Amino acid sequence: MDDGRDSPPAKPAKTDEAVKPQGNLDFAEPRRYSIHDLEAFTNNFDKNSMIGLTQFGQLYRGKLEETGKEARFVTIKKWSDLPTYYPCTHDIDVMLNEELKFLTQPNMKSHPNLVKLIGYCREEQMKGVIYDLNPMDTLHNVMTKDNFGWIQRIKVALALARLVKFLHKKENSYLVQNVDTAHIILDQDYNPFIVDFGLMSGGIIGDMTDAKHATPMTPGYCDIFGLGCGVHTAMYIPMV
Repeated sequence: MDDGRDSPPAKPAKTDEAVKPQGNLDFAEPRRYSIHDLEAFTNNFDKNSMIGLTQFGQLYRGKLEETGKEARFVTIKKWSDLPTYYPCTHDIDVMLNEELKFLTQPNMKSHPNLVKLIGYCREEQMKGVIYDLNPMDTLHNVMTKDNFGWIQRIKVALALARLVKFLHKKENSYLVQNVDTAHIILDQDYNPFIVDFGLMSGGIIGDMTDAKHATPMTPGYCDIFGLGCGVHTAMYIPMV
């Protein structure tokens, strides 16, 4: 829904050397935006534009308005230097680079439940990404709403199950680790999209690093191995 804001047009996008094609891998080149661009898209990160918190930052609704192009609604994620729940030894620059590499692979770009990357911001004061996704809300926020009925729940569950199966395929499999309802955004038709990849390993990302090992999962998370030995992140804090 148009909120009537007149956002200034974005500056010409730049290409970041860090995400240009490497070797024989066919990477796309996401557009680079400034902090001022992201502020314009989100009405200066207004609290009314905020969708929710992630383990490493925040999600916002945005409106992308660029000269000569039709305006469109997007999702913007920005990383925080102060993680929401636990101290994080994993570098934000690394998380941004890994996400760009992962989402720009041709087979990932074609999957219906992986977010499509429009661009990113890499400045000293801010790291963020822009997704081509008109958000309804996070799964965390809609789970208790009356209009989230069984048909919608089954649709979301099946789509996420197919996505996990796709990521766990035998060749170049990925482990996301911090899958959380606050990290899943639904579009206007209840199609789910994972939007946090901060603890991902495998495939083009490589093996699990010590920094990722040292970072706890989201509150309440417990994988099958942790369940067996009684190790889990017991503290739960509402994410929105």
